[in-house]
Amino acid sequence: MTLKTKAPSKQSSHSKESTLLIKEAEFQASLFPAIEFPNAYRKAVQVVHSIPLNNMTLVLRKMLNAWIKNAIDTEVDKDGYWSINIAEMAGDLGFDSNNHQHLREAAMELMKIVFEFDVLATQHPTPKLRKLTDWDAATLFPNVKQRSGKLLYQINHELQERVLQPKMYAMIDLNVIGRFKRSSSVAIYEHCVRFVNIGATTPVHWTVLRSIVLGRAEVPKTYEEFKHFNNKILRPSMVEMNSLADINVEMKLTKEGRQVTTVQFIVSRKNDVARQDVDPSNEEAMKAIGELVLFGLSQSEAKKMLKAYPAQRVLAALAYTKDRIANKNASVIENPAAYLRNAVAMGYGANEDLALAGEMHDAQIKHEPSPPASPSGAGEKSSSQNKLVDAFMMKQAKEAQAYFNEFGPAEQDALAERYNAQQDIRGFRIKKGKPFKGAQSAFLRWLAQDTWGQPSTEDFLEFAQTMF
Repeated sequence: MTLKTKAPSKQSSHSKESTLLIKEAEFQASLFPAIEFPNAYRKAVQVVHSIPLNNMTLVLRKMLNAWIKNAIDTEVDKDGYWSINIAEMAGDLGFDSNNHQHLREAAMELMKIVFEFDVLATQHPTPKLRKLTDWDAATLFPNVKQRSGKLLYQINHELQERVLQPKMYAMIDLNVIGRFKRSSSVAIYEHCVRFVNIGATTPVHWTVLRSIVLGRAEVPKTYEEFKHFNNKILRPSMVEMNSLADINVEMKLTKEGRQVTTVQFIVSRKNDVARQDVDPSNEEAMKAIGELVLFGLSQSEAKKMLKAYPAQRVLAALAYTKDRIANKNASVIENPAAYLRNAVAMGYGANEDLALAGEMHDAQIKHEPSPPASPSGAGEKSSSQNKLVDAFMMKQAKEAQAYFNEFGPAEQDALAERYNAQQDIRGFRIKKGKPFKGAQSAFLRWLAQDTWGQPSTEDFLEFAQTMF
């Protein structure tokens, strides 16, 4: 009897091809810098500025964030429970032990904690905005259970809308708080990061801040005086934050006589020139930012461009780019934003000579012949060209990584989503948290091309000269 072999389906063939591509990408990924994508969510300010009535350990603070983010990202079941994989949750918490019993005990402890919400509302410096009577206190997670390697939990029904669809929130990145080794660092980071775009937190009485950080349980005598609370809690936490977080924090104290009354933090985002404000009195710069945003650039990139180049140069390049796009006799510009960036860098439109250079560059791209096929015996030359291309792509990937790091979490998320939308191979799509290295290198290649356009012959020649 002859057995007929079943022909492989197109789907399985495509799957094998995808697997091979992914394996090849993993092999090549070591050439590229590692990239950490934000794992952020919107945390309601009522929860950020809450006081736990019991002590919140480091694990409890991280677990609370993991549960809320998971509830925002996933669907609730018919019984009102959200589920989270214990092993995956342990990774988010930076918990590298297999002792899941400790996590279960922490889950039960978190279930019992009562929170007094939105305590900063009672501290507002403006009397009209100060809430003296309104306050809420409740447990966040009334029920918790374990089933088949997962923790199932409910969120207090009275608080669900405020927690899952907050109108006012702070962007909390689980990757950042996962680096901290002190519970107080998590609490102070969350307190500060909400105000990063304002530049300073609301002044708060130091005893209220102490309750936010340590809980409102019986205060140890050690922390009854500000100097001890400062030396043991605030200063070490600020050192850890400034070392490991994505923000810089400085402390500002207000005193009555010799006694400290309120604490305020001056907050700025690290390595983010784009978020620095352009002088609002510079009307030409403000106009240029508005024009760039209308053209399609993000506000942060527009600000960064105006920090690097004079407004006249940017506006001239923008006008030149718009004229170039409107020219129906010229080749189609597939990536207008990338073309504009190049036009600004080269100074196109700033004067007639540079405009002519731009037109010559366009014509060269339009009529540039395809590279001829390598003749037989030209393997050595082809190998050298491949090495040059690989080196150039490595350099561009590092530049793309640096460019990516200049954005805030929301903008990084938007870039990742836009990349995923055009990526057909599922394995190469970016997953929040820790995408595999092949996806990272594919993303950096895409970001480089999306930002600066397809590299030209001149780009490779200019790069080659730097290698000798």
